[in-house]
Formats: sequence, C-alpha cells, structure tokens
Amino acid sequence: MKPKEKKQNTGIIILAVIAVLALVIAWIASDGTSEDALPAVTDESQEAVVEIEAATEQATAVAEVEAEKAVAAARLAAARVEAQAEIASVEARVEAGEEYEDLVGDIDAIQADLAVAYENASAEAQVEWEEMQSTFAELEQGLRDGAGDVLEYFAALSLSLETDVRAEEADDLETSENEI
Repeated sequence: MKPKEKKQNTGIIILAVIAVLALVIAWIASDGTSEDALPAVTDESQEAVVEIEAATEQATAVAEVEAEKAVAAARLAAARVEAQAEIASVEARVEAGEEYEDLVGDIDAIQADLAVAYENASAEAQVEWEEMQSTFAELEQGLRDGAGDVLEYFAALSLSLETDVRAEEADDLETSENEI
C-alpha cells in the first residue's frame, strides 16, 4: 500500500471517529433527549458518508493512475528486454559474417518495436530513446561501411537497454522500501 493510500485510509477512519464523537456530544448536549439529537445525528451521519465517499473515490482514482503507470513501465521494460535479445541475435549473425543487406530488416524491426514502446514514455525515457536512436544510426552506418568497430555499437545498445531496466528495478525497490 502506498503512503498516500495509507494517509487516505487513516483520514477516512479519523472522519468516522469524529462523526461518532459528534453524535455523542450532540446527545449529551441535548440532555439525553433523543428528539433534539436526532436531526443533529442525521446531519452528522450524512456529512460523514459524503466525506467517506469522496475520499474513497479519490483513493480509487489514485490507485487507477498508479496501476496504469506500472503497466506502462512493465511494457517498456519487456520491450527493452526483447530488443536486447534480438540485438544479441543480430550481433551473433554479424560475427558469423552475414552481410548488411541481410541484417537491415531485423535492425529496422527492432528499432520500430522500441519506437512503439517508447511512444508514451516519460521525458527521461524519451531522452534515453533519442540516444539509442543515435547509436542505431551509427550501427547501421558502420554495417554499411563494413567498419570494424560495429560490435562496439552492439555492446553500447545492449548496455543502454540493460542499464535502463536495472535503473527502473532499483527505483521500484526504493519505492517498495519507502512504503514499509
């Protein structure tokens, strides 16, 4: 449970306790006659119900937003892991001596899949994606030219994808530790 949700749940409990105390005070103030206290009790109860419903709706909205963010982050992480595996496959084919023309379609497909995954990502992730696009361009140029340092570009792409996944895992762990 996130800290905001705990605070909201605590707030709901506090509101309920305040409503009960208000009922008791209203009853005592009316010298124990239930006729005078009934309208006050009804009003306080209705107000408490409205406040609890509002707090519940707000907590639900926050939970939905957080769930959507978590799903998007998981999809992006899965796309990066898949791209990393595909890059390793293409790298192995380069090492085996395959020509650029045979590899270009696979490299473009990897890049297109990542573009879709990064489409709605955070601003920070967008910056990382731009850096990866630059490395993809350098890789393709190196493959076309037959440059000897092509494997370095594969390593750079793999490392950037791996670093992104590890950084998000570390962020998730920090969040989990803060909730405890």
